[in-house]
Amino acid sequence: MVPGAIILLALGATACGIEAPLTDSVGTPLGEKSAAIVLENLDNDTSMNLVARVEVQPDELLEFYEPAPGLIVVSRAGAPEGGISPLPRAATGSGIRELWARATNGLPPTVELEGALERAEQHRVARRVDVDSDAGSTRSAREVHAQPLYASATERPAISALSGGWCDTVYLAGDHGNCTIDASENYAWSGPISPDYVVCLPDREDGASYSRSDVNYGYASVCAAEGTPFLFNVSSDEVGGAIWSVALNTWREFYLYDDGCTSDPFDDCASMNVSVTQASGDRFHFHFLVRED
Repeated sequence: MVPGAIILLALGATACGIEAPLTDSVGTPLGEKSAAIVLENLDNDTSMNLVARVEVQPDELLEFYEPAPGLIVVSRAGAPEGGISPLPRAATGSGIRELWARATNGLPPTVELEGALERAEQHRVARRVDVDSDAGSTRSAREVHAQPLYASATERPAISALSGGWCDTVYLAGDHGNCTIDASENYAWSGPISPDYVVCLPDREDGASYSRSDVNYGYASVCAAEGTPFLFNVSSDEVGGAIWSVALNTWREFYLYDDGCTSDPFDDCASMNVSVTQASGDRFHFHFLVRED
């Protein structure tokens, strides 16, 4: 079976010569912006092995990929008028099930997603057994940094004159665009982990590029505020890579949780490389954080 083949219902002519709407994995017709985003990024459905896609609300997509057996990554995209849904950012096991259930109002996972979840659990258990059985190499509790490590203080510029579009209003007003940092340099983040490394650029121009190794959890988000469509590139030594086209006043995010990975003794945690390219003269909001093993 071609990966994603049962998920992508291509536009086709009906008996009356009218094109049928593009639908998600549960049969919901996609909104205009969602459909455009899907059609613009079809290559990733195959290269990243799409296993499920659902439109959470009009013009907000939630996608699940299995680029390697047992490793599920999540992506969201769109420009919902009422703001991005407050879904959890967990990306493995029971967290994936909860995310799917909340996004679909309690529907069971698709056959493809259920299969990916079963492989993920087998993968997680196998890796834990490997670590536990390696005498003398089990690890103590991971250090949790009280303060995140930023690339540099100068990479948090003040917001410039804003365009008034979706990215400068709805996105920035919500949690996904939140770069709040208090007087103690503590970072406001509602995700499932405490990040070790954070880059939060609410008003960036002309591109960005960041990389980290030994990533247990990684998250990246971009919203195109001004200019022409640009490319959002995410790659890893474990999950391969995806290149998403991000249209003006739409957002795209990507996150993975490589549960069970260890840098010692196996060094099997993923790297995460994120960049915004073909963005000369464009302005965008960029967010990248990781929890490192």
